[in-house]
Amino acid sequence: LSGPNAASVPVVVDADGINALANNFSFPDQPAAPLVLTPHPGELARLSKSLGSEELMTDSPREALEQFAIEIARPDRIVVLKGRRTLITDGTQHAHNTTGNAGMATAGSGDVLTGIIASLIGQGLDVWKASTLGCFIHGRAGDLAAKRKSQVAMLATDIVDALPGVFGS
Repeated sequence: LSGPNAASVPVVVDADGINALANNFSFPDQPAAPLVLTPHPGELARLSKSLGSEELMTDSPREALEQFAIEIARPDRIVVLKGRRTLITDGTQHAHNTTGNAGMATAGSGDVLTGIIASLIGQGLDVWKASTLGCFIHGRAGDLAAKRKSQVAMLATDIVDALPGVFGS
């Protein structure tokens, strides 16, 4: 993320990448390239502990996690806090995604989201637009997959299979 081996292109970090950061990480003041973190609440809680934040368990854990996401985000570091009404923030701008459903809480769904965001960045969108649009596309595909398969039976591959429907083909 910084130093002589730093990436020179935007980096999207999910799942085990976030876990690795939580085990031994401090945020660089000047990252070499924009960074998009896509944690679910458990991953963000582990990351907060590794950064020395106070315990996040309050009367509203989700609210505490959202506040932490806002605190660590900045224009070159987007946080996508996955879950019901996914929060996307750069520390100053905040968006809540309105698409998606509980059936998307399935293994591999976060990998699909990461791939969508990375693809949009690769197509030239800045990290903020790629993150917000990527969350919308991912959630909309999940909604289409739920109609076809049900929320209970949904797999990550069903979300991928529903992507053409999001784009109208």
